[in-house]
Amino acid sequence: MGKQYEPGLLPGLKYDSEKPRWDLLPLDIIEQIVKVLTIEAQKYDDDNWRKVENGKKRYYAAMMRHIKD
Repeated sequence: MGKQYEPGLLPGLKYDSEKPRWDLLPLDIIEQIVKVLTIEAQKYDDDNWRKVENGKKRYYAAMMRHIKD
């Protein structure tokens, strides 16, 4: 079992200042992304986008079409 904090001891150290701040990403945004990915997985298949031939170029083109509209 780990040691418990005792008042009067030196403060603990945590080297996380260089790590990405995931706590800044709102949970409701993540939830919306997961909902969309779930719908797409039901419609197509898990990770279907990885199976598309020349996918990087084709999905980039599709993204640009959506941005344009």
